[in-house]
Amino acid sequence: MRPHGKLIALSADGSTPALVAVMLCEAGFDQSRMTVCERLGGSEERITTQTAQTWQSTATSMPDVKPVDPLNLIMIDLQAGPKARPLPKGPGLPDDAFIHDGMITKSEIRAQTLSSLAPFDGGVLWDIGAGCGSVSIEWMRMGGVAVAIERDAERCAMIGKNAIRLGVPGIAVEEKSIEEALLFADRLPVPDAIFIGGGITHDGLLEKCWDVLPVHGRLVANTVTLEGEEKLLRFYNKMGGTLSRLSVSRLVPRGNFKGWSNLAPVTHYVGVKA
Repeated sequence: MRPHGKLIALSADGSTPALVAVMLCEAGFDQSRMTVCERLGGSEERITTQTAQTWQSTATSMPDVKPVDPLNLIMIDLQAGPKARPLPKGPGLPDDAFIHDGMITKSEIRAQTLSSLAPFDGGVLWDIGAGCGSVSIEWMRMGGVAVAIERDAERCAMIGKNAIRLGVPGIAVEEKSIEEALLFADRLPVPDAIFIGGGITHDGLLEKCWDVLPVHGRLVANTVTLEGEEKLLRFYNKMGGTLSRLSVSRLVPRGNFKGWSNLAPVTHYVGVKA
């Protein structure tokens, strides 16, 4: 949902408009105009336009109102209210836009990571060690296709929930270890870019990912450990690319005052296959 957006929703039955109204109100789009079209082209055609807030209150406070016909569709003219929190399509969504357990590429680092991955319409990303899926979900929000590879079942479930909440339900989630992912790599779509956010110390991972990439393919990797940094440095010395360190500080309360809290510095590798 975005300010000034226009949607057409095909209803499941007569209860759908009330459910849509609740969703709009909870998201802060309560003044959005909902036009419910019933039995279009028939003798009992009815077209009603009200705000989402009115639809919601009518459904709860006036149960005797004529029910909506099961054969209906909803046209929505989105209007963002003061409580709405529109999210951009560009990189670096707020961390709390995602359901996560702490294993998430932080917003500022994620923005740089996606810039290095260089998304484009229809581009295929492998997100290895996907965590809550923040990088692959943002890649898809910018028009790409993503395969999120994550061994933890609970995090895979988080990826699915985040994908639905953020508008990219078509994400492919592979619940696999790195060993399994490498073993079945030929069954996955050929990637235009690969991001390694976890498991970077796994022997041969960087080399295998590099071999899989086509010409102009991009390999991007982040690590916060010395062991991971050592792997990246060796790979950089062998294959070239760029290696940088990203550091972010956030303002946090310190008693009655405020101060800067430093996030763990991230070593960031970018390689483009020539």
